[in-house]
Amino acid sequence: MKKEAVFCLCLCTALILISLTSASSAGSTSSADIKSVAAQFLAQVTGFNPSNYQVTLSAPSGSNRMLNAEVTPHFQNVISANIRNDNGESNAVLTFIDGDFWSYNSHSLSGNLGTNGQGFNDSLNTLIKVLNGYQPLFNANYCKDFAQLVSTALQTQELSVENGDFSLQIQNESGLLAVLYAKIDGQFTSLFRSMQVCISSTGLVTNILDDIGTYYVATTNVTVSKEQAIAIAEPYIEAFAQKNQQNVTAINATLGYEADGNEERGDSLALYPEWQVLGTYDTPGRVNATSYSVWIWADNGGISSSGPIEPALINAFGSTSNTNAPAALPLLFIPPAVIIFALASGVYLQRKAKARRR
Repeated sequence: MKKEAVFCLCLCTALILISLTSASSAGSTSSADIKSVAAQFLAQVTGFNPSNYQVTLSAPSGSNRMLNAEVTPHFQNVISANIRNDNGESNAVLTFIDGDFWSYNSHSLSGNLGTNGQGFNDSLNTLIKVLNGYQPLFNANYCKDFAQLVSTALQTQELSVENGDFSLQIQNESGLLAVLYAKIDGQFTSLFRSMQVCISSTGLVTNILDDIGTYYVATTNVTVSKEQAIAIAEPYIEAFAQKNQQNVTAINATLGYEADGNEERGDSLALYPEWQVLGTYDTPGRVNATSYSVWIWADNGGISSSGPIEPALINAFGSTSNTNAPAALPLLFIPPAVIIFALASGVYLQRKAKARRR
């Protein structure tokens, strides 16, 4: 998916993602320990230690069953924090899924808890400190690769760095956003398998989302070829064209990895290879659709969903593919109540749209 696609998707879907199925396995924490872990996180990862800041934590919320978790239930706990010193005050929200840390986001209420004028290199150094604090707290070994790639970016001043297992994408605009992707089958990237960290221009860690340990790849076995996927999808694309007096101008297919978000196959945290077959038309037709998509599970040939796509979506998103190209999210500019849900995944809107088409 192009970067613009994820940007728009996050902004449009943020308010409906309250019960989005997303969890993290970076460290196992029981509900009784959540408040203690939250305090350690604030001191060890975000730097709000008790000697310099006054931190007040709420009691963790009760476990709430999450949406689309009827087959394999997942539960969410939320704890809020008020952080202040003589320079300012902030509120923060930490979310735990199945007792494991998932996300953190903060919002300044007054003043400034950070330092003005932090540059790119300063932000990268702050990020390394964050990862060095996060890794032992949650036993998140992938943070070692994350920190190494950040060190490489610090040396080379590159915004895109990778090794055999991970890809790091950095956005440096009015703050820093770093997204680490865990490669699937050595080549595919997905927001479902990423860790994101935002650092403001004042040096504060404003957002962390850890999904690398969340979704697991159920299989990388691709038994359906590109040609077979197109053959499966073509009748749907042609039938829609005939019904709406259009002509098909092109049909293409892109392979990526999609979450079983609606538990069609058993677990909303499972990822499977999937073809998105996209047919384009010469005119919008009677229903104002310039293309038609068919999503096909690449390991068994089953159709996940299908439906027409309006030109407004193509123009806004740039692409309807929900996998492959690394993408960054504009989290630094979204209110914190929205961020906690927008962070989860920009591709969620497509899953919702796919569900509506069934």
